[in-house]
Amino acid sequence: MAKAQASIREMLGDAALATSSNSSAASAASTTAAPAPSVRAPPEAEEVVTVPASRVGKLLGPRGAVIQLIRDDTRAAVDVDKAADGTATVTITGASEAVLVAKRVVTRIAESDLL
Repeated sequence: MAKAQASIREMLGDAALATSSNSSAASAASTTAAPAPSVRAPPEAEEVVTVPASRVGKLLGPRGAVIQLIRDDTRAAVDVDKAADGTATVTITGASEAVLVAKRVVTRIAESDLL
């Protein structure tokens, strides 16, 4: 499990760096942004990813450890629903940046044999 945690943490770091560099470029482009009101909640976002049902076990991890690590490190809500057609729907909600990072990690797990 330690190797899996290290791989997930590496993916989370890579995804966060990619997201923050995109955010930095966007904020550098807008030099006169109005200050945000202090009482406003962070923007909510939702992404839905379809993954093969055969990868759900890798996404969840032993006793849910992998998905919990993704949730804890990104602060995004990640829910997995298996469908009868051999796929699973992963719904990710939360702050925009958290959702982007979690989506990148979920997609990498679904598309690779890292774990």
